[in-house]
Amino acid sequence: MDIKSAISPSISNALLESCEKGEDEFKETYKNILSDSLNEYPSLVDLLQDQLSQQLEAHQKIKELRDLQ
Repeated sequence: MDIKSAISPSISNALLESCEKGEDEFKETYKNILSDSLNEYPSLVDLLQDQLSQQLEAHQKIKELRDLQ
């Protein structure tokens, strides 16, 4: 149990950092898609903005969890 306790925080932190990196890439992809869609697909812009907003909230939660480690 002592070994597990010693390793767990670093594993959790590494996992959260990996998730945050993925969220950063996701965010950039969405911003690029939104930018490209403004003129070509105006009907999708609201949907994409809603999804990006939800993603930003998830990203913030991951950062908060990481910072608690």
